[in-house]
Formats: sequence, structure tokens, C-alpha cells
Amino acid sequence: MLLQKVKEIAGTNPAIITGDFNAVPSDEPITVLVEANNPDKLIDTEGLSLSPHFGPYSTFNGFTVMEQEGRHIDYIFVKNPGKWKVLKHATLTNTWAGRFASDHHAVLAVFKF
Repeated sequence: MLLQKVKEIAGTNPAIITGDFNAVPSDEPITVLVEANNPDKLIDTEGLSLSPHFGPYSTFNGFTVMEQEGRHIDYIFVKNPGKWKVLKHATLTNTWAGRFASDHHAVLAVFKF
């Protein structure tokens, strides 16, 4: 459904899709989205980044000090990137006086258009 909706809205234009997908890269929902043979596929910006990923790989922290290993469940995808470049990709783990903004760490992608 997501692939259909992105195609309907963006057509052949570049699009950025972000979110908490509650699925790790090997889970079926993600493998369907990034299936290489699907012309409507999404591309994980981590794989397009011109610099190495910064920060932990896992994005779920459950409001604890450390991220929970193997819980990479938040993504920034792109479709039809064309001339867009992904300069950086990161998982940000900032806290403020020990407080978390969310039970998930923020995912960041820096684009050059």
C-alpha cells in the first residue's frame, strides 16, 4: 500500500519517506519496500550516504540509556533520487539532562539537491 501511495503522489518525482516502521531490515515489510527488482522500490538512504553511517545502528532505546541492540526500526527512504545525493546518514542519541525526546533515536539524512 505504501509503495502504491508514493507512486500515486510522487509519480516519477523524487520523494522522501520517513518513519518508524517497527521492522528490522530483514523483516518482510522492509524487504518488500526495498526489493531490487521492483521498479517502485524505495531506497534506504543509509546505503546511499557518501560518508559512513554515524552513531549506533539501532534506533529504539525504550527510554533507557543505551539503544537496544538489533532494533534498527526507523528509516529515511528515498524514491527516484535522480541527481539528489545523500551526504550523511546518522542515528542521533542526544539526551537533555538524562531525558529522551522519544523512545526512538532520531535518524538524520543530509541531502544535496
